[in-house]
Order: sequence, then structure tokens, then C-alpha cells
Amino acid sequence: MSVVRSTQMLKESTRQRRRSADRCSLVSDVHASSSDGSEDMLCHETSTESALAYERLQPRIFGSTVDVLPHYVQLEIALSNRRKIMYTDVKMKDFYTDTCQVPYDVSQLRQFDYRHSHGFVRHDFIMLYDFCNGFMNFDRLSRAEKLAVMLTSYTSDASCKDIPDNLMKSTVSTDTIVNIFFRYACAVDCLITSAYYTYHLGRAHNRMVMFNAEYVPMEPMPIKGNEPGAEALFETKADHEKYKSLMPTKIRQWTNMCLPFCELHASFEEYALLKALTIWHFMFYRLTTEGRVVCQQQRDFIIQALHRRCIEQGADPAVRLGSVLLAMSYVLEQVQDLLYNYRMLTFFDVLKCDPVLVEIIRVAVAQVEKLRSLL
Repeated sequence: MSVVRSTQMLKESTRQRRRSADRCSLVSDVHASSSDGSEDMLCHETSTESALAYERLQPRIFGSTVDVLPHYVQLEIALSNRRKIMYTDVKMKDFYTDTCQVPYDVSQLRQFDYRHSHGFVRHDFIMLYDFCNGFMNFDRLSRAEKLAVMLTSYTSDASCKDIPDNLMKSTVSTDTIVNIFFRYACAVDCLITSAYYTYHLGRAHNRMVMFNAEYVPMEPMPIKGNEPGAEALFETKADHEKYKSLMPTKIRQWTNMCLPFCELHASFEEYALLKALTIWHFMFYRLTTEGRVVCQQQRDFIIQALHRRCIEQGADPAVRLGSVLLAMSYVLEQVQDLLYNYRMLTFFDVLKCDPVLVEIIRVAVAQVEKLRSLL
């Protein structure tokens, strides 16, 4: 009997160690020093780095899972269909002929004109509002959590550091978390979507294709507008100011986002999952403990779906999954750059933006000022 009991205890101890390993947290692999978690992400992709990233994620990958791939793929297809209706002259008889992964073809693209650019407009926000509402388990973020969420933004963290927690919680709008989610979802969608469309429609022609079917020629590389004597190339000072406010960001987006993403050769499924994962990752640092459970679960499920997809494609999951995850590094960096640029454009009234865009960019500033007035 003692031998049997000892054997049973040994087996139970082994099972406990395995369960403990399965509970290892992914958070330590994506925590960063900034509120957005972008500073500690690796910037240079190699096979060794990819394999190390995969190894750190392994304990999570083989735990319990929900297959979220169909959900996020269908969400992305629905967004592509809306863009196809909005930005092309597609006939209804041709609308349901195939799965809409890229809503445009080369013949439907229009050259970007900085003089008529207004950024996101109302119908873009409507499409992305539906997209955000479709995120799995987003409805599980409770009212209490929205009240307790810490109001931070990409540049205002220091502005909030001296505000007491109880005052913060009592004055933050119940819609703050939704607004922050929407803000970053818009920025992430703008960048990753542009990179994916460029990979399919623009890379061969050295064009950066944007979410709204416009493209920016990148061969030869356009001037930034701040070169000596550049103002002589423009009819008015206003045109010059607008150009040099927009084009440097476009050039950085092409160099630091589109070109690296094209080298990734992402499938549609990887693209849809990477976009969702990046948005959830941005939100993690703005949620309470309860909200982070929801966010962490979604991040785990998405990574598990990416892992299965890598295996189905016949790739080495240690390398491929690591490469996809490391792509988040330049996405995070470019999102910060894009939001800062739009904030400057709206602050100095360089760009006549839709009021919704102005509200999304400036809402954090207004709320911080309100909090300061109450101190």
C-alpha cells in the first residue's frame, strides 16, 4: 500500500507542476516601461529572436483555448466589404461573389492629394465603430471598470501623475475606456490596413496604398517639404504648411511600417489576428485588474490561433509566430507617431478634420484639464 500511495503522490506532484507551468503569465513578455508597452518590444527581427519569443509564449499556447480565428476573420471581411461599397463603384450583382480580403484592385486606386486630405471622415468612423463593437468579449468590460480606468493617453501620462486616484475615478467619464479603445483601434487599423493593402497592391509599383483606396507614389521618394527652398514649389504658404505637416509622416509610414510588413508576407488570417492582437495590447495598460483578465484572455486566444495557423501553413511555429509577434514593435511605434502628428495638425488647425476626429484626439487633454481644475 505504501508503494502504491507513493506512486500516486509522485504522479500528483508531476500533474501539479504541469498545471503550474500552464499558468505562467504572458504579461511579462509584453510589459513595457511606457503606458503603451511599446518601448520594450524588440525592433530587429532575426530567427533567434523569433524562436526566443516563441519559447516564452509556449506555456500559454498549449492551455485551454477558444478558436477566435473565424470571428476576427469575419470581422475583417465585413470591414473590407464596407470599404468596397464606400470607395469603389462595385455593382450589387458582383458584391457577394467571393470573400473580400482586399476590397480594391489596382485600377480603383486614386492618387493621394494632400490639398484635399482630411484624414478620417464620418463614414470611416461609422465603419470602425461597428468593427470595434464586434471585438470578442468587449461587452464584458463593465461600467465599474470604465469608471475606475486610469485616464492616460500617448502624451499626457505625466499630466495625470499628481491626480489622486479617488478624484480620477470620480470624474472620468463612463465612456473613457470606449473612447480610448476607439482611438487606438482607428490608428492601428489605419496603419496595418495600409501596410497589408500595400503588400498586395502597391509594393510592386512602389506605392503606399491607404485604407481609403488612395495611394502615395514612393518612387522617386517625395520631398518632406522642410528642405531649404521647398516653399518655392508651392502656390501658397498654406499649401506648403499642409504638405510638410502630412508628408514626413507618410514617408515614415512607408519606410518603417509598410516595407517591413511586406517582408513578413502575412496571410489574410495572420493580418486579421495581428490587428486584433495589437489593439488589445494597447488597451491592456488602460484597464483595471478585472478588465485585464478579459484582455489577457483574448490575447492568449489570438496567439494560440496564430500558432495553429503557423502549423497549418507548414512553417516552423517557433520562427513564424515569433516573426508575427515581433511585427508589433514597429506598429506600436508608428501608432504613437501617427497620433502625435494628428494631434499637432488639429491643435494648429492645419488640417480641416471631421469633428469626431478632433474629439478623439483631444478628449484626453480636455478631461485632464477638468481634473486639474478640481484639485
